[in-house]
Amino acid sequence: SQETPLSFLKSEWAIQNCELPPFLPLSEFSRLAERVAGVQPLHVGGLLRYLHHHNVVRYFHDESSAPDSLVYLGLPWLLEKVCQLLSCTLKPLPSDCPVDVLKDIRILKDHGVLTTRLADYLWNEGHMTEKIRDDLFSLLRHLGLMCPVPSPRSIDRDIDGGDAYFVP
Repeated sequence: SQETPLSFLKSEWAIQNCELPPFLPLSEFSRLAERVAGVQPLHVGGLLRYLHHHNVVRYFHDESSAPDSLVYLGLPWLLEKVCQLLSCTLKPLPSDCPVDVLKDIRILKDHGVLTTRLADYLWNEGHMTEKIRDDLFSLLRHLGLMCPVPSPRSIDRDIDGGDAYFVP
């Protein structure tokens, strides 16, 4: 059996114990690994395979349809976002829930279609930018957890603008 390099263990510790964004472009992840653990760029691929195998990150390095060179660091964060989508039809809504969001929840319940407006409402956080949402959508599409609806208004006339996705 081969020993795990100390720099890999330091990287694993840093990812699990530091405040990091939910995902980073590969180039930024490479700089982070070098800064916190001294991992040379030549060894970043091995580090990613190690961390992916140990469920610390998700990285789709050899799949042509994978999201472009993103390293997913926040696996609990990802799971929380998916659970928010799945549970929104089961839990009571706040009394101040906008009418448009109520329509979108009905559309999700009736047709299994998620609108970007509903996702934005459910994921309403200071750091959930449109870019982060789109990157998360890219991952969910890659994992087969959502696919675009070609013409959303054909599903339900209440779908107003924005993108819509079939979800489980």
